[in-house]
Amino acid sequence: MRRKIATGTRGWLVGIAAAVLLAPAAGQESWRFATDSRVVAFADVHGAYDSLVELLQAANVVDTELHWSAGAAHAVSLGDLVDRGAGTRAVLDLVMRLQREAAAAGGQLHVVLGNHELMTLLGDWRYVSPSDYESFAADEPETMRAAAYAALTAIGGASTPTRAQFDSAYPRGYFARQAAFAPDGRYGAWLLSLPALVVVNDAVYVHGGLPALVAQHGLALNERVRTTLARYLALREELVARGVLPAFDRGRDTDAAGSAAPSAERDEFLALDAAPELGVEGPLWYRGSVYCKPMLEQPILDAALDRLGVARAVVGHTPTGDRRARSLYDGKLIMLDTGMLAAEYGGRPAALVSDGRELAVRYAAPPASAAPDNGRTVAYGRTDAELRAALQRGGVVSVQRAGGSDPWEVVLRDGDEALNATFRPEGVDGAADAELAAAALDALLGTTLVAPTVARTIDGLDGALQLRYPGVVTERERVEQRLTFGAWCPLEPQLELMRAFDVLILNRGRTADTVLFGNDRTDVTLVGHGRAFAPETALPAGVRDLPIPAALREALRALDEPRLVAALGAWLDARQIRALLARRDGIVGSSRRSRAD
Repeated sequence: MRRKIATGTRGWLVGIAAAVLLAPAAGQESWRFATDSRVVAFADVHGAYDSLVELLQAANVVDTELHWSAGAAHAVSLGDLVDRGAGTRAVLDLVMRLQREAAAAGGQLHVVLGNHELMTLLGDWRYVSPSDYESFAADEPETMRAAAYAALTAIGGASTPTRAQFDSAYPRGYFARQAAFAPDGRYGAWLLSLPALVVVNDAVYVHGGLPALVAQHGLALNERVRTTLARYLALREELVARGVLPAFDRGRDTDAAGSAAPSAERDEFLALDAAPELGVEGPLWYRGSVYCKPMLEQPILDAALDRLGVARAVVGHTPTGDRRARSLYDGKLIMLDTGMLAAEYGGRPAALVSDGRELAVRYAAPPASAAPDNGRTVAYGRTDAELRAALQRGGVVSVQRAGGSDPWEVVLRDGDEALNATFRPEGVDGAADAELAAAALDALLGTTLVAPTVARTIDGLDGALQLRYPGVVTERERVEQRLTFGAWCPLEPQLELMRAFDVLILNRGRTADTVLFGNDRTDVTLVGHGRAFAPETALPAGVRDLPIPAALREALRALDEPRLVAALGAWLDARQIRALLARRDGIVGSSRRSRAD
């Protein structure tokens, strides 16, 4: 985090009190709305003012003069109005004005907090653009900058910057922006009044996703987020006044508090710094529903939807791989972040429009309307099904044969895109058949562990063609490079899936090179099943009390010989299939509930 200088915040506690008074009263029915009119949602503007205007006009939310023209309709911003783009201030001014105009017209414009609004309030300004600072320059008199520089130099020491260094580190407009986003500032007070999630008709709208906290607290989670954030900011000011925290560098808050003498305020501050409602397990940051294994995430999503009494969730935060709105979990979750800030994400504006009868996505630049696309993209901006189709039909660009039992390296071209893959020719070792059977069983169970794999002929030889994911690291590379795991998807439940799957197929070939991590080293993918499916009925020695998620237990129980023959019979014989079923019986009989249940 870049160094920050805190300006005066006299009276900001009054600002928080005013912000809370502007919000509905806390409770399970707060932030729940019903309307017979249209509902128009948009996500992740990130300062893309012109694109937002184009989208709102295309969706008939504003007129040519940029005034509310949607009557009694409800519009919903899914957060991340700020950061990255040049027009953060213009976006906020427009949205705040339209919020008032909508209410006067009998409609509503709801805005939920995004993680970038949270970062802005907490002083994490890594993604503020130079143009964003410039938009506040006229509000920053030289006396404000001089006072900030004098406060910094008063500390003394070898790290005291020259005035030139100060001006470079804190561009003109910095301190006026900081004042505007302070808890008593024009934008800061408004942000502190916003909820984390709202329900309109049969849908919940939230920036990141629906973690387990939503099933636990329902809409009361809004009040937990607000009070946690307000208390954190109040404690920080108190600890700065006591000299516990640095007034000029918010990036060192946790370290400074951790090394300070214990006190009730210091201990509470550290606890709030790790509060789950403000972290990756909170609704502003959560990516589990879109990044992690559906078998593990579906129960979490279903529990949250049941608690809220809604049919689906609409989320932003995570740009879709193909920059089109996507429907997951049979329509229970809509991903709406299509990368509106084109310079950063290469996408275009999109709004989800519900009229009570159907859902449609209204795109701008160029204009188009369509239903949300189905399925999550996992690589190359494509779903598993699309990747398997590409492996089947893609033209072979190059083949690099390997010696021995090593797979060949293959490059395919499908449309305008090159895809990397590996190929195992059929042979006496049965590795190609085992890879194909593992992929088919993975699809049958719904574990989404195995990389997309298809039967194909390459250079006149039949075999198994398997996708090579871009941007993944193997477990061996992770250890050698001392890389940490990502935080989005809990690792242990995925490893439980992997262990159960390997025991089921009796895979003796699992190595550190065949466990891959994608999506910021958070999602486990498996390759290397060539030594699996031996016709042995007993579980490996030492396998006992295997933890497996409830969803996998049910999927295992649903297996029978006819289903397995239909799905795997092209690659496994009757002995192998019956042995697999015998191992299934052993796993289900000796398994215990997973921590993911």
